[in-house]
Amino acid sequence: NRKSPTRKNISTHCQLQGGIKRTSGMTDFDKNTWQTPKYVFNWLKNKFSWFDLDGCANAKNALCCRYIGEQGTDDDENLSIAPDFLADNLFDLLLDEVAEVCSFPLRIFVNPPYNNPLPFVLRAAELRKAGYFVVMLLPLDKSTEWFEVIRKEASEVIDIIGFTDHKGNFNSGRIKFINPVTGNEVGGNNKGSMAVGFDPCADDFVQRSVSIGH
Repeated sequence: NRKSPTRKNISTHCQLQGGIKRTSGMTDFDKNTWQTPKYVFNWLKNKFSWFDLDGCANAKNALCCRYIGEQGTDDDENLSIAPDFLADNLFDLLLDEVAEVCSFPLRIFVNPPYNNPLPFVLRAAELRKAGYFVVMLLPLDKSTEWFEVIRKEASEVIDIIGFTDHKGNFNSGRIKFINPVTGNEVGGNNKGSMAVGFDPCADDFVQRSVSIGH
């Protein structure tokens, strides 16, 4: 879930309540809080076995019961274990989580802000080197600086591509992310998506393509 802000946006982000703010006569929201649809998350979970943490989330849109992002209220079921995926002390907090759940390596799902994925990709590469397993959901754009980091540092790239359904209709495969205000899936995504794995135990770099049906 695209929640954790880049450092320069932290002060603005922290003024929002769950990514939504009220203005005169209308509702505005942080466009980095769109949620990953459950069918996509479940496909990734089946592919990579499980996730311990949602790495960029809030209490309302986290897809795991423990997440990285701003803490919610005492009434929220989900628990934040760190305030920000880019926090300087993230590695210390993750070690605390390892001790809490007695599991290593932790497996972290990350759907970062799409306005600037680079620092999140760099952090995922750092986590892999520290022994953590990270899977990112990113725009399918291989002309970027952050994809060059992926090519050098990741273990797997899965392009999510279009397909023809059983009725003969073409589906672009573009993910319809969930609006944080309405809770509905919204079309119009101008790019496809890719899943990127940072597996500390993998030696090779693998690229593949898949179609994910709704």
